[in-house]
Amino acid sequence: MYTPDRGSLKELKLISPDLDCYFNNEIQRFVITYKRATGEPVEVLWIENPDGSFKHFGMDDVKHIAEMDTHRDDVRDRLSKSSYAIEEFAKKQRAKASEEILAMTREDRRVLMKAFNKAFFGGKADPFCKVTPKPKGKSFGK
Repeated sequence: MYTPDRGSLKELKLISPDLDCYFNNEIQRFVITYKRATGEPVEVLWIENPDGSFKHFGMDDVKHIAEMDTHRDDVRDRLSKSSYAIEEFAKKQRAKASEEILAMTREDRRVLMKAFNKAFFGGKADPFCKVTPKPKGKSFGK
């Protein structure tokens, strides 16, 4: 039977004294539990590799749990982070909207130029580039 790393377990207890880790023989994985006020502890997380294979409990798992804890930061820090994220998203949206407007303006300009040339210059795209067609086959009169 495996035992969790003591240093990682101490760091886990620093996050919350109600958190604990043990090895579950049935699933052959380390399990992080949370001790409730009443009843049995609740399993919070199974420790395993991304492909589902066995993994020892370590500091990277403690960091993962610390990142999941949303109430660990100060309220002002959380609010500033969320406002910064919203501001960055708004900047990206404004940039995307201006890009779309520019692209539509270019496309509209092409369409308008084509219609203008067709109306005033007989359907040619460029009014200054006139090409006289060469006769094909037999031609009489010259």
